[in-house]
Amino acid sequence: MSKNIVLFSDGTGNSSGKLFKTNVWRLYQALDLSGPDPKKPNKPEQIAYYDDGVGTSSFKPLALLGGAFGWGLKRNVIDLYTFLCRNYQEGDSIYCFGFSRGAFTIRVLVGLINSQGLMSAETQADLKRLGLKAFREHRRARYKSVFQLETPARALRDGVIRAQNKLLGQGVSSQPITILRPQITFLGLWDSVAAYGLPIEELTRAWNAVFPLSVPDRDLSGIVKRACHALALDDERNSFHPVLWNEDHQPEKNAASTHIRDEIISQVWFTGMHSNVGGGYPDDALAHVSLAWIMEEANAVGLLFKQEEWDRIKATANPYGKLYDSRHGVGGTYRYLPRKLSTLSNDMDDITNQVVIPRPKIHESVFQRIAKGVDGYAPFILPERYAVVTASGAIVDPSNPQQGSSSINEHPTQATDRVNRQEKIWNLVWWKRVAYFTSILVVIALLAFPLFRPTTVA
Repeated sequence: MSKNIVLFSDGTGNSSGKLFKTNVWRLYQALDLSGPDPKKPNKPEQIAYYDDGVGTSSFKPLALLGGAFGWGLKRNVIDLYTFLCRNYQEGDSIYCFGFSRGAFTIRVLVGLINSQGLMSAETQADLKRLGLKAFREHRRARYKSVFQLETPARALRDGVIRAQNKLLGQGVSSQPITILRPQITFLGLWDSVAAYGLPIEELTRAWNAVFPLSVPDRDLSGIVKRACHALALDDERNSFHPVLWNEDHQPEKNAASTHIRDEIISQVWFTGMHSNVGGGYPDDALAHVSLAWIMEEANAVGLLFKQEEWDRIKATANPYGKLYDSRHGVGGTYRYLPRKLSTLSNDMDDITNQVVIPRPKIHESVFQRIAKGVDGYAPFILPERYAVVTASGAIVDPSNPQQGSSSINEHPTQATDRVNRQEKIWNLVWWKRVAYFTSILVVIALLAFPLFRPTTVA
């Protein structure tokens, strides 16, 4: 009987050993891994692999490298890939979940599976070497720097690897390699961000130009049957803006569906900062809202959970939960820029990496908080045209709420007026960005002051 294989990749700095867990860990804990049940002959076996996020090393310099430069991402991809190669058989269903940099890791993994397939090997050592080789071939084909400086470096590296394998007698077995081409049943991601996490966008772009690791395009892989992406409305860090999927090639550009399950890609915005949506804060009631949504959609395509865990998560989900500050403390070094949905949903800067989302979807819990919350919550980044996703999964046009169960009602003229008023607020955003640059210059000046201080001669 076929089985469900479930892969989990956690976010930057997040692991099973952390005090405050993410939605990736919670979903892993909620998974039904009890095995076959004689009373339920059609119940599939489920096996799972959970991988800590990058930047979780106990050695602080490595943790810093992981957080800023994605150190360890390749290892995580290979770990997930080889687990899948060992366990996948024809007819199995594959489910993948990730948060933050872990969501990016899952997207790289899907690209690797799409381009290289799944391989079999006689030994674990052979499988690891095959996995590393597959990853190198995938990167060679898909990731290129601006001046292709990596070409001679990769040729030198490959020569060294061949010589090392020959010297140590570590060649891969001569047995024929079986390559399988599976489909991915479900992707469930929370606020996918880029591979690199530098606080200044220009540094991130420069580093990626030399060591490319960003996704080469924003289109969902054709091997994915269903993908759900929970996104954070309120994060204010420029270099933490989400890596969205392009919906321009979806049926009717995802602009006419009336229920979430009519879509292949569903990207839905929720109240909160990056970790308010993906989890990791002490008060995580907000994170449970998006977790419950992802679990509902995964269950609809065959993934099984422990009922008591699922009930607990739904009971503790609270759209009025604590909203944290993503730029608190060290986060203040990240450049300030709220997530303007109209810009993120029409990103045409890079012709090979375009994002077109004609109708952004916002979860109804956002509007519940706006209407009934006690904290004056009023996001000024909502676009003129959007759709509301209800708890039942209906996709409702706010200008015609009768078509669904949503209570949100905004006439097009009201939406236009709202957007005009929001634009005035963006003038204040500009001043806050000026304050950010000023504070950074002051910090640099203070750090440099001892270098230029005149020495006194006794």
